[in-house]
Amino acid sequence: MTKCRGAVLWGPSSSDDLKRLFPTEESKSSEIKRYANHKTFLSDDIFDSIPPLERSIAGAAGDLRIARGSEDTDNTAATLSTLKSVHATSQPSFRVETIEIHGVGHTVTGDEDPVAVERYRNCLFQPFNK
Repeated sequence: MTKCRGAVLWGPSSSDDLKRLFPTEESKSSEIKRYANHKTFLSDDIFDSIPPLERSIAGAAGDLRIARGSEDTDNTAATLSTLKSVHATSQPSFRVETIEIHGVGHTVTGDEDPVAVERYRNCLFQPFNK
């Protein structure tokens, strides 16, 4: 990433999360098929070939907000802490912040509590804290 002042990662999954969610070849294959049902076609080796998010975050030269919904099962609060540490260590001249929004999951539909939806929108679009 170059010439980007800041980015928001919503509901990111670390390498550890992917291993937890898809521990077997069968579970990986099942997930690939599930995506295909939605007309999104993933390569058969996606889980083995996709670069770890941690590596991308280490190279992200910009401010970074890492956020999740408290009901998200694809990642954990520890995921945010780990990713924050990676960015802070690798990019010390940029800001990094984490946010967990109570009452929403990985996919926010707008049917959730209006206060939680507003917090989600603010998370995505508010400027970084100074």
